[in-house]
Order: sequence, then C-alpha cells, then structure tokens
Amino acid sequence: KQLFPEGNALGKPLTVVGNRTIFINRADMPDPYDSTLVYTVSGVVPDFDHTVLPNDTKIILPFSRHPQVLGYRLLNDTYVSSQYGCCKTFYLLREGMNLEPKAEKISDFINSHAFRFGTDDPDAKYSFTPLRKVMFAPQNDGDGLEKGDKGLLTVLLSAIIAILLFAITNYINLTVANTGMRAKEMATRRLLGTNKSSIIFKLMEESVLMVTVSFLIGLALAFAFQDDFATLFKGKIMLARDINPGTVVFSIAFILFTGVLAGLIPGLQISSFKPVDVVKGSFRAKSKMVFSRIFIMLQNLITVVMLTASLVITLQIRHLVKAPLGVNTENIVIVSPDSGEDAAVRSALERLPCVQSIGTTNGSSLISYTSSMSLVPDKEGKNHVVYKTEMDKAALDIYGLEILKDYSAVPGSIYFNEEFCRVYGVGEDDREVIYGGGNGSEAIGGIVKDFHQGNILDPVQPFRITLKETADIGHPKFIALTDGSANARKVISDAVAEVISDTSEMDWTVRVSDLNGSFYEQRQLLRIVMMFTIIAVIISILGFIGISLFFIRQRRSEIAVRRIMGGSVSEVIMLMLVKFCAPLLISVLAAVPLAYWVMEKWLQDFSYRLPLSAWIFIATGVGSILIAVLSVLWQSVSAVRSNPADSIKTE
Repeated sequence: KQLFPEGNALGKPLTVVGNRTIFINRADMPDPYDSTLVYTVSGVVPDFDHTVLPNDTKIILPFSRHPQVLGYRLLNDTYVSSQYGCCKTFYLLREGMNLEPKAEKISDFINSHAFRFGTDDPDAKYSFTPLRKVMFAPQNDGDGLEKGDKGLLTVLLSAIIAILLFAITNYINLTVANTGMRAKEMATRRLLGTNKSSIIFKLMEESVLMVTVSFLIGLALAFAFQDDFATLFKGKIMLARDINPGTVVFSIAFILFTGVLAGLIPGLQISSFKPVDVVKGSFRAKSKMVFSRIFIMLQNLITVVMLTASLVITLQIRHLVKAPLGVNTENIVIVSPDSGEDAAVRSALERLPCVQSIGTTNGSSLISYTSSMSLVPDKEGKNHVVYKTEMDKAALDIYGLEILKDYSAVPGSIYFNEEFCRVYGVGEDDREVIYGGGNGSEAIGGIVKDFHQGNILDPVQPFRITLKETADIGHPKFIALTDGSANARKVISDAVAEVISDTSEMDWTVRVSDLNGSFYEQRQLLRIVMMFTIIAVIISILGFIGISLFFIRQRRSEIAVRRIMGGSVSEVIMLMLVKFCAPLLISVLAAVPLAYWVMEKWLQDFSYRLPLSAWIFIATGVGSILIAVLSVLWQSVSAVRSNPADSIKTE
C-alpha cells in the first residue's frame, strides 16, 4: 500500500538500493554491492502481526541477493554463528520429527568447523526451539526476531487481576451497603411468596447485567486504545483478528463468572434476613460491615503493594541512571563524520560557543555507540575479546578516566583497564603484557580504573586504549564537551549539517549518551505499574466513598447522640475517622512484608540495586491512609454538622 498506492503490485518492477554498512577492500573478495538491482513483485503477504517475525518488515527478498543488497558476502560459518547473530535459520520438519536428539552431534560438528566469535568454550551446545516457543525463549535476543517479555506480561496480568478484584469487591461492598435501601423491596418479595434462591438469582442477574455493560464499554475502549497499549510491548495488538468462536465463548464465560461472583455474596446477605426484621425496624441493626471491612482491607493491602512497587521502581531507575560509571557521560556530544569531511566538521565545531573542548577518537566508544574489538590470546593461548580504541589527550580528559598508574603519558602509550589486567594476568609490578600464539608483548603505558561501557548493568570489558596525537588518528570521530545548554545537540547538528554532504542520517552522525533510554524495559515496567496504580487508587477512592456512606448511615444516631451530649464537631469527626481507618492500618501492617518480599524478588536480578529503606514503606503506608482519610472526610464532616434532631426523628 505504501509503495504501490495505485493498486495491485503483482508483476510491477521494484528497485532496491539496499543499506551498505560494511565495505570490503580485499583483492580476493570483490565488492558485491549493486544498487541497480530491479526486482519483480511476485507475491503479497499479510502483515506479520502476532508472529515472531518483525512487524515492520515491508519487503521479502531472495537470500541469494544478500551480498548485492548489504554489500558483503557471508562466509559459511557466519550462517551458524557470528558476532551480530545476523542469520536466523528455520527448519521445516516432517510431521512427528524432532531434531533435539541430534543436537549434541550437531554441536560437536559446529564446534569443530565453525568460527564462533567471542567465545572459546568447547562445550558450547546448540538447541532447537519450536517456533511457537521462540517469542519467550531465553536464546532469542530480539535481534531480527520479535522478543516477548514474560516478566512484563506477568506484571500486566497481575495488575489486571488486582483491578478486577477491586471492581468486584467495590460492587459487593456497595451492594451490601445498600441492603438497607432495598430492605422493604426484599421483605415485600418474601411476603408475596418469593423464596431465598429467587432473591439471590435476581441479584446475580443484576450483577451479570452490570458486568455485561461494563465489558462492552471496556471492549470499545480496548479497540480505541489498542495501539497505545501495544507501545508497552514489542508487537501489535489486533483485536479484530482475535474475534473467533473460542474468544467469544471465553468472554461469555468470563462475564457470567464475574457477574455471579459479584452478585452471590450480596444475594446471600440480603436473603438471610426475615421480613419481620424489616417490619420491626431491626434490619439495619443486624446489617453488619464484616464483608465490607474484609474487602476494604484486602483492597488497601493491594494498593499499598502497588504504591510501593511504583516508588521502588522509580527510585531504582534513578539509582541506575545516577550510578558512577567510571567514565564521564555528561554534556558530551559525539560527531561521526564521513571520511574526508572530518576537517570541515572539526572547524565547524570549534566555532560554536557551546563547545568547550573537542577530543578525537577512533575505535570503540567508551559510552557504547561503536565498538572495535578483536580476539586476543593470553599467555596460555586462550582467546578473549578485547575492545580497542585510539584517542588524543583531549578525549582522555573529556572522558575523565581515572588513571591509576601512569608510566609514560606520551603519544603512542597504551593504557589498559583493570579488567584487561585481570584477564591477561598482569601483575602489580609488570610493565608489559605478554600474549600467546606468537602475538608477542606490549609495553604498558598506564593502567586506568575500570568503567562501564553503556550503563552500570553492562559488564566491565577488557579495554586497550592507545594515546595518539590528534593528527595521527585515522577516520576520526569527535567528542565535544558542551556547556550543558539544553539546545547544544541541535546547535551542533545544524552546524554539522551545513558542512557535510549527506544529512539523511543526522541521528547517527550527531549523538548524545542516553542512559535513560538504556533502561527501556525497566521504564516500560514502571509505565505499566504506574498506570494500574493510578487506576487502583481511583477505584479505592470510589470504594472508600461508597463504603463510608454506609458507615456514616449506620452511625447517624450515634453521631446525633454524641452531638446532643456536648461532643464537638472535631471530636466526633476524629472518632469516626479512627473507627473507619483502624482496619486500614491493619491492612498496611500486613502489606509491608508482602511489598518487601515482592520488591526484594524484583531487585535481586540487578547487579547494582537500591537498598530497601524503611522510609519507602512508611511513605506508601501513610499515603494509603491519607487517601482513605481524604476520601471519607467530607462525608464525615457533612454528617457531623447536620442537625441531630433530624437523625433522632428518623430513628
């Protein structure tokens, strides 16, 4: 529809220019890139919704054209394993067949014949994953295939169940609380011959009707906001395609189950009273709040847990963002010009008032944008991945690396980080690194303190940093230290765009460190928890208001007598609030260990984690009580300030 808006695409020509990311400069391997290829559209398939294949796939090309489209030819072992995992292989098996018994034999063959980047483990094993399990398989890294997050789905489902429980308990609370309002109706039905089961069935019928209407409204809202919900996950939500006999039957069963559950307890409560109780006026005295208090306590317990989760996740993300990385990431803009344009770009940067200093680098970025690495054997011949970078003195100062030992800070000196020294067995007094496999040795110019390339959760990698003169660094990238102004990146982008020939990829040419973006999954979890916490608080407030109406109604005579006997407005209000909030205090005390256990389980997966301080639980507990107090306060004030004589006459 995008490429052929005029109609049918079958048989039409299509030119694919490709995206050349790798340049081959070898005599024995000629450049295969060809931007003039013309294809013929031979088929149109549905969008890849609800599949493990990327939703944004627009064109499917013959794999044999891979070299012409991307500019490089894959070696045989790259199909099995590579540093980028660029090939995903699918097997269509005969019915009833299983490759898993062959996994060990295949693993042995691959280990013997295929070069595996970044590992020297002869015991590496390969497995075969059924397509239906790939979405949540741990070996699916999300590179080239959609990857689901079971953790987020579990949180979402738990939050939905909690919200549904809130809604059911509030409905039960309000229905039970209004038994007094319907006492005469039910007494009349009983006197006219209606049995208990009919009354129970009627209330369940009403609740099923309420759930049905709510379900239809919710379904309409789900259709309206399905794309917004899809942003919480990778993939799309296509509700229209999910409507089938199975989902319809499930929805009807869900409505009936929820409606029956919501109407059963009020039905049992109302049908348990005798008509004579209504006639004698003793019905209200017998209508207790046992169920209501239990449900309110349960609801408040869940609210406290969700409030705690929201606060802890927020604090943990902030803790991760503010963590010391060992390298400066503040106020740095990275500029990567094309070959031959570096002099013009540097000159443009030097003219900008917002740029305080400019460093020149090549190779691996210390803040995780580009990586240059190689397998280097240690003294014993075991290969390790080493990240390599070149930089001038200005770049070294901008990065702010802590130099632990500095033997010769002159151009040509090689600095190694502590992790490199550990991996390659460099001792305290060693002045050179000895390699294996005929690689010789290198003099140690200095040792720098370990740093994290990316964020605090990324493991420290062995780094080899070569200090060079600015002019000696080929294919340079610039790191500009700015004055911290909010528009510094835009100013730099505009200046660079004026002097380079290709401005189509400015987001790549001019970049900043984005620590917040590196915690995408944690922020998605926070969005889900925050969204449902807000909904839970709103439902709790509505529940508190509803149950407080019943609470105040039951104590109208008590309030009137206390006022007549000289009780002040503030004293009576405080007494009512204490009676109402006492069960909530119990629920808060019960929620604290549960919230602690839940968040401790979540935090245990982080290598750098926030300590769970007591103030977190005190704050959420006090917050939940404050929400309850504010929800019922205005009704309490209204009841206490009313004329006591009116209540006495009514009684």
